Amino acid sequence: MPTIGQAAPPATPKEEWIVVEGGLPAIIDEETFNAVQAKMANNKKTGGKFRAKEIYLLSGLVVCKCGAGMYGNTRKCGRNKSRYSSYKCSNRANCKGCDNKEIRKEYLDNYVLDELYTKLFSENSIKKLSVMLNDYNRKKAEEADEETKAASVELEGINSKIGKIICLVAESGISVDTVKDELKRLEERKHFVEDYLRDIRLKNNIAAISEEMIIDLIHRSKEFVKTRNIAECQNFIQSYIDKVVVNNERVEVFFKIHVPDDTNNTVSPLKSEGDLNMVKKDYCKAC
Repeated sequence: MPTIGQAAPPATPKEEWIVVEGGLPAIIDEETFNAVQAKMANNKKTGGKFRAKEIYLLSGLVVCKCGAGMYGNTRKCGRNKSRYSSYKCSNRANCKGCDNKEIRKEYLDNYVLDELYTKLFSENSIKKLSVMLNDYNRKKAEEADEETKAASVELEGINSKIGKIICLVAESGISVDTVKDELKRLEERKHFVEDYLRDIRLKNNIAAISEEMIIDLIHRSKEFVKTRNIAECQNFIQSYIDKVVVNNERVEVFFKIHVPDDTNNTVSPLKSEGDLNMVKKDYCKAC
């Protein structure tokens, strides 16, 4: 419970986990969910209009070890002048000294899609994440309940003290100036506790997407990932992936989903990591 002089606790951040109907945690917020739905609907209308165009699934998501963004590049190479598409560091391209080599688009795209499928879209992953996040949410709900009870008791006590002081002034005829400092302190504390209770209620009343809607979106996204429908995957990839960091030795995928950290009772981004040479070896057949 905060003490006098502390700032009021901030409202729950947008990305913090919340429990929705049926107990399944919302993996994306309502605004992002609606945006993905709109993109999918629009893609049905446009059909194969852009299929001939080279699609860089991870455009805007790939980051080089030097911190610069990696952009999509397609060129013709070899005797057969076949198309070669890759992600290249913008610093290296601009001769700014980065020694990170380009990585073939098909290698990175397929690796990220497989990691997405394995870490989030598989049935085992969904069940595991649901259990972890529900446990975390239950702990947070219990903490919020205890905080609410304590704050409510204090608020009741403050109101009682204010009432007694006012009665004392009215019955004894003493000057209000005699107790004005105490009244001011109690009023300030009262407003603080009321704001604190309001913040807790806001956290517990966040508008949530229904469980059925989330499951429907996951399964539709899952099927597109499974069948490697890159055009459709591009519509929702940024809803699940925060960034992909590439260096000379490894690839790191940072998801937007946050999972509980047992070491400090907080949540942190889900992450996966792969050896770059193994990624190239495993996905060379995709080219």
